[in-house]
Amino acid sequence: MHWLIVFFVFIVVAVGIVALVLVLVRSSSARTTPAAEQIVQGWYPDAMDPRFVRWFDGRVWTDQVRPR
Repeated sequence: MHWLIVFFVFIVVAVGIVALVLVLVRSSSARTTPAAEQIVQGWYPDAMDPRFVRWFDGRVWTDQVRPR
């Protein structure tokens, strides 16, 4: 009978851990968005050469650069 209680407690703890992990994963994925969606299109300092700015089209960095 003792093993039955231990088994029941193990199952309850395991289900609780799985439920907690699912809640944490779902809540964190709902808050995060890809970095590209957070940056609006425009001219930004070029990471490779601080004398220039580079055009970001809202999705990808382009080859277009111009002096600051």
